[in-house]
Amino acid sequence: MSLKNKNLGDIFLTVYTSIADTLTWIQNSVFEGELSEAKLRELKLKIKGIIDQSEDSIIIFTNKIGYNMDKQILGKERMSTDNFL
Repeated sequence: MSLKNKNLGDIFLTVYTSIADTLTWIQNSVFEGELSEAKLRELKLKIKGIIDQSEDSIIIFTNKIGYNMDKQILGKERMSTDNFL
């Protein structure tokens, strides 16, 4: 399912619903939760089918153990998040 020709509200709602089914909504467009690697792959595939990767951005921070965080961007990177606290 692609919403690339739909309005921004439809895209946001579809992405929000897809993520909220799996993770907990924290604030604005921020979600958190624990996912298996398989569930994360599934969620990323679902999101890639919804967003326009040349315009939209989804940033995923993963933390396996400890304080080392890995950042993955689906779509276009808008601003650097290298100084994430």
